[in-house]
Amino acid sequence: LTFVDLPGYGFAKAPREVRETWSSLVDDYLSRARQLKRVISLVDAGVGVKESDEQLWDMLQMQKLPLMVVLTKVDKVSPMDLNRTMAHVISHLQRQD
Repeated sequence: LTFVDLPGYGFAKAPREVRETWSSLVDDYLSRARQLKRVISLVDAGVGVKESDEQLWDMLQMQKLPLMVVLTKVDKVSPMDLNRTMAHVISHLQRQD
């Protein structure tokens, strides 16, 4: 079992132009990783779903790769905010099916 982390993919202190080039690098990696069994996308519940999260999920869907979304820092948000974030995740993933 091997884990590959994409550090700072969604929260990096880099110019926007640089971050935008990462999408093609990630896409290339995901298309070549033959033994990839699942992608786990970590979403900060306090921040919510970002455009970069949705882009990654769409990319995974196009390549038919299994996705698991995990909300982090759920203890730091109100139940209302947590429900809102969960609904956003569920809604986006259901649109992909």
